[in-house]
Amino acid sequence: MGNLVPLHLLGEAYGKRPSDILGVANTWAAYQLDMATLLAGRNAERERIEKGRKSNDAVPTKPKGFKSAEEWSMALGAPIRKVKIPESGIW
Repeated sequence: MGNLVPLHLLGEAYGKRPSDILGVANTWAAYQLDMATLLAGRNAERERIEKGRKSNDAVPTKPKGFKSAEEWSMALGAPIRKVKIPESGIW
């Protein structure tokens, strides 16, 4: 089942059915592969979302104790760079 998740992602990226990517000719086998790949991929996505909710991986926009995002970024050692984009759009 572990190999089905990358196949699911590949199919999504290229807009193709997994059975087309692998060249499965038998229609019933192609359908079964497509369904198994879809279920494995969706299950992996659901597990990733649930894991993120449990571990609270969300990055806060500004933690308490800092007056601004700039102050927070300086404390992290990653100052915010402000860039002026010229009229041409090339910078």
